[in-house]
Amino acid sequence: MDTLLDKGVMHGGTYNGNVQSMAAALAALDVLEVHDGAVYRDLEARGTELMQGLASLAKKHRLPILVQGMPAIFQTFFTSGVAPRNYRESAACDRDAMLALHAALQEEGVRTQQAGKWFLSAAHDKPVIEETLAAADRAMAKVARA
Repeated sequence: MDTLLDKGVMHGGTYNGNVQSMAAALAALDVLEVHDGAVYRDLEARGTELMQGLASLAKKHRLPILVQGMPAIFQTFFTSGVAPRNYRESAACDRDAMLALHAALQEEGVRTQQAGKWFLSAAHDKPVIEETLAAADRAMAKVARA
């Protein structure tokens, strides 16, 4: 930190040291620590439910969708092969089919990244997961018919 004091390095940023930003960050950390971090366990359980539900729906609709990753941040791939382990293997998956699913999901009110990445937050409670799976069922049905 001495380098900052002797002006050898410029330290700047829009919210660096901003009182409101720091207060919000501290409040968020307080919420995340409630009940020994229960929010993380809940998030993992809901993410696992969503991942397993998507895999089951893919089987139901006979779509070669692989669901892989951590429960709060995961990715879906269109592939009948092994799980991608690197960029080259993920690039070999069916991007056009993934884009079709992305578009169908968006029509159903579910926003994912075009590459098939899914991000969950504490706001995604059980009813939202159920609603998302129902929307994914309809979206996969559209993709399977195409």
